[in-house]
Amino acid sequence: MKLETERLVLRPWRDEDAESLFRYASNPDVGPIAGWPPHKNIEESRGIIKDVFCGKACYAICLKPDDTAIGCIELRLKGNTDMTDRDDECELGYWIGKDFWGQGLMPEAARELVRYGFEKLGMNIIWCGYYDGNAKSKRVQEKVGFLYHHTCDDVPVPLMGETRVGHTNYMTKEHWEKSREKNMKTYKDLSFETVVKDDVEELTAIMKNAFDEDSMIHLGEPGGPPGYDNGEFIRRWAFDPKATAYKIIREGKTIGMVLLWINPKTHENFLGTIFIDSSMENKGLGKDVWDFVEREYPDTRVWRTETPIFSHRNHNFYVNKLGFHVVKIENPREWTTGEGQFLLEKRMK
Repeated sequence: MKLETERLVLRPWRDEDAESLFRYASNPDVGPIAGWPPHKNIEESRGIIKDVFCGKACYAICLKPDDTAIGCIELRLKGNTDMTDRDDECELGYWIGKDFWGQGLMPEAARELVRYGFEKLGMNIIWCGYYDGNAKSKRVQEKVGFLYHHTCDDVPVPLMGETRVGHTNYMTKEHWEKSREKNMKTYKDLSFETVVKDDVEELTAIMKNAFDEDSMIHLGEPGGPPGYDNGEFIRRWAFDPKATAYKIIREGKTIGMVLLWINPKTHENFLGTIFIDSSMENKGLGKDVWDFVEREYPDTRVWRTETPIFSHRNHNFYVNKLGFHVVKIENPREWTTGEGQFLLEKRMK
């Protein structure tokens, strides 16, 4: 099982991670404040991977696309935590190498694992704690949305041979759902959420139907860009570190996706694709999606995109409805193969 965020991959630990684990877990600023001593050597790290980092929901935190383990995050289930003895509750634990502090990576990983816990593991409450003085861990929990529950003055810390003041926070599924709704972006009757790995199968089915219908109309046979029908298109491009991909939701149902590349330095941005469930066509939803995009990125100087020469419906949508202009034709003789492309621009400023 592997989870992905905009910048991270959360995956099971492997024996070959021992070297990178030792590199970050040997730093005395990392472990002791969380309640465990620095690792002494690579062999100790290898043993911890085998005997400790082996839980059902224990993951190495890895930067895209490097895949090197830089930290650890886990949902400790019943039997592996002293915070609860219920099947529908668990404890969130985490740490990340000092080199990666202050970049927002830990909250990013924690939000994804919390989502996984509520949506896929059936949790109703997730607990989380920190020892007095660990301001960074406290801040992570605040950013993710945990609420204060209680403080204990004499919490045993067996790996350090001492007792500490411990603070315990919690999050209910109901609170998480309400927070998620609050953070969801909306426009008219549409909602927009960042695409996650669990969305790939559903979005691929919608994408396949939409592209096949367009290809049938213009070419008489189904077709689309490479990987459009097996999930590879979305896996490759929606999770590109430089891309922004939104799942489009209407009345609680996923109806499509919009894929963007935003350049915050030049403000010259690229629209990768918009696709809408073929059963939702001719309702003005594509235009509403684009109006949302323009509202979200008001500093854009120019938008660029491209579309196959054969797709007259796309030409009408981009040029007549969205205000793009054709600036170049690539491979004009290959209009039936998809290699022939109209390159379009919309200048905003």
